[in-house]
Amino acid sequence: MQYRAHFVTQIALMFINSITSLVNILILMKVTPSIGGWNKAQMLLLQGTTWIVDSFFGGLFFFSLIRIPNIIQNYDIDFILLEPINTMFYVSMRYMNFGILLVLYGE
Repeated sequence: MQYRAHFVTQIALMFINSITSLVNILILMKVTPSIGGWNKAQMLLLQGTTWIVDSFFGGLFFFSLIRIPNIIQNYDIDFILLEPINTMFYVSMRYMNFGILLVLYGE
């Protein structure tokens, strides 16, 4: 791990972001007992589900999406545009990381 300070900073920022969103929900639900028929437990469940889905898709597509600038700089995009497949689909699925599925499965 070369960039320990960056890693620790990112973990701290993720933790602060999570705590902030939970505190916002708790404050909002203290003032208003229900919003659109949703109570505090349902709002917290919605937030947790959002985090799980976001982490899942981020883990699958992150490595493909961070390579898009390199694909453009190396002129590989020209060859991708000539393929008989949807370009955005191909670029986003090209380097898909299926390791996240093993983590979810429990390996």
